[in-house]
Amino acid sequence: MDGAPGDQRTPREQQILQLIAQGFSDKQIARTLQRSVRTVENHAARVRKKLQVDNRTALVRYALRARLIEP
Repeated sequence: MDGAPGDQRTPREQQILQLIAQGFSDKQIARTLQRSVRTVENHAARVRKKLQVDNRTALVRYALRARLIEP
């Protein structure tokens, strides 16, 4: 992958990232997007891998610091 970590997020991954940062649970995100919880978990895992972070808290902290999302 070229560029900085996370540069290759899909629109759905970006949407999931924003909802996580807003404090939504996986279940709430699944309901909002009309997807299964497992699908949301998979998207979130891919975002964490791309951003090279280990957990949800680190994901939000990284996203805010990198200005990938608005607070």
